[in-house]
Amino acid sequence: MVARASGNDGFPTGDADPGSAADRAPTPTTDAYVVIDDSGVVIGFDGTAESLLGYPRNEALGRPVSEVLIPRRLRAAHNAGLRRYRETGAGPLLGTWFELPALCRDGSEIMIDLLVTRTEHAGRPTFTGRFHPLRQPNSVPGELRLHADFHRTLVEQSPIAVAVLDENGVPTWRSSEGVVALDGDRSLKDQLVDLVHPADLDKARAALRQAATVGLENPVELRLKADDGTLRAVSFLARNLLAYPAVHGTALYATDVTRARAAERQTRIETTRLMTLIESLNVGVLLQDEHRRVVLANAAFVEMFSLGVTPDRLRGAAGGSPLARLYADAEDVERRTEEAIRHGRPLRGEEITLIDGRVLERDFVPIMLDGSALGFLWVFRDVTTQAEIRRSLEERARMLAELSALKTEFIGVVSHELRTPLASITTFAALMEDDAALLNEDRKAATVAIRRNAERMASLVADLILLAKLESRELPIDDAPVDVPALVRDAAAKLVHPDDQHVTLRLELRDGPGLLGDAALLSQLVDTAVGVLVVGSTPGAEVVVRAATSDGWWRVVISTSAADSASAERLLATRLPHPDAVHNGRTAALAVMLARGIATRHGGELSIAVDEAGATVTIDLPIRRRPSRR
Repeated sequence: MVARASGNDGFPTGDADPGSAADRAPTPTTDAYVVIDDSGVVIGFDGTAESLLGYPRNEALGRPVSEVLIPRRLRAAHNAGLRRYRETGAGPLLGTWFELPALCRDGSEIMIDLLVTRTEHAGRPTFTGRFHPLRQPNSVPGELRLHADFHRTLVEQSPIAVAVLDENGVPTWRSSEGVVALDGDRSLKDQLVDLVHPADLDKARAALRQAATVGLENPVELRLKADDGTLRAVSFLARNLLAYPAVHGTALYATDVTRARAAERQTRIETTRLMTLIESLNVGVLLQDEHRRVVLANAAFVEMFSLGVTPDRLRGAAGGSPLARLYADAEDVERRTEEAIRHGRPLRGEEITLIDGRVLERDFVPIMLDGSALGFLWVFRDVTTQAEIRRSLEERARMLAELSALKTEFIGVVSHELRTPLASITTFAALMEDDAALLNEDRKAATVAIRRNAERMASLVADLILLAKLESRELPIDDAPVDVPALVRDAAAKLVHPDDQHVTLRLELRDGPGLLGDAALLSQLVDTAVGVLVVGSTPGAEVVVRAATSDGWWRVVISTSAADSASAERLLATRLPHPDAVHNGRTAALAVMLARGIATRHGGELSIAVDEAGATVTIDLPIRRRPSRR
């Protein structure tokens, strides 16, 4: 809006002479006249105004001039100026030509040159507006007017609504209708009750006070009542521009954030639903960002790893750090984790053992977008019970396989042990039936042979009974401390005599705690283990016996590189001395079967390995007897 003085003495402050002002109009044309009363209602509307604005005279009369002539965006300023004149009598633009847009009946706008003068009618002030179209304005260069139009259009079409309050807080201008209608006749403070949600009134009043003084640097969000009765979420900023003559007011900048808040609320709803679902799961859920920092964890995860904090406290923590100390093999788990992340492929059912013995199963799913990793989802399940059941089934299967092998071995060993003495007894008995064929010395020898083989069979029966009792766990055994190195030394003394150059026996024994068990049975076990390799080695061979403890177990390892056999079958076919029959012996196979039964009865095991490098017999026994090996 550009103003020019209508006289040389500056702006008029009282009545102005329309005639004299018209003589000083910048461009002599046929002017239009519109007259309004002090309330702003049109009481005069001439034919030129009809032609120029497109309103029939009878349609314009009786209506507020703001609806007839003034564009919507300027009505607040017009109402404020009219109110100010009524209150103070001051009219800075009276008697002054100024340029502004005028509203036509079809909604279009034209630029006009306007002169407003004051007269009185029936003791009340009236105002006459004399105007004509502004075709070639002299006061503003075309380039400057284009610049002003550019900025005005830019502000009017902006999604951010702008309003200006005068020093009294009354709206004088706004860029558009915005989300709510502002009354230009009242201060914004007085309109808050009509505009703002009751719960936001105190915040709105405080923001308005701050806006009128220092402005609002930080957005203030209020819920406003829209014309359609709905509530709109509006974010406000304010700048105090009272010191700027071009504005001389407080500028409010309003952004309708209703859709954004609705979207945020919907996101919160979906997040809450998802979190409720995650928290209800009895599996541990861990969500990490691309840097492996914790984004989300549920209560089941915290409880599963006994972290002792709430899930919220984990947010932002490095995902590996609180868990590494809980893994039985942290290095292996971290290696597998890094490999899964590096390859970016989902994992299913990977088992992890914790230091407390529990077994967890984890799934891994990378979260990808456009080929880039946004994060990682881990799901943990406690499968300790299932793992124990599986291990039990595997152990049962192993035991059944061993039993099947033992059954086959047992049948073979017993058949072999019985065949030889029975054949001897049968042969010598047949000879004794023929009295004439035998001399007294031969008869005596046959009798001795029959008795010896009968004793051998009796020993075999005793061994089979012992084996059956060991396997059925019917044989009671002592539970006293046994010196394992002493057992080894005793076995060596029984098997190798000073004048026997068959093998060299070297002992490497370490002291350790006493092993709880049956001394007699354990002595038989060690005798058998050492005897198998001493008897089965080639002349001049060295047999090494090592005994030491580790992690609560005694391990005795007997090894030689010169076993007199090419296979375990030949090694086990050798005969060992029988502890209860000096002149008898049992095959190594039967002795080993008994030794295995003794080891198993004490919660341990015995194993034999034969290869090209030699033969090794290993005994593993728990220091404190337990039902089975680890």
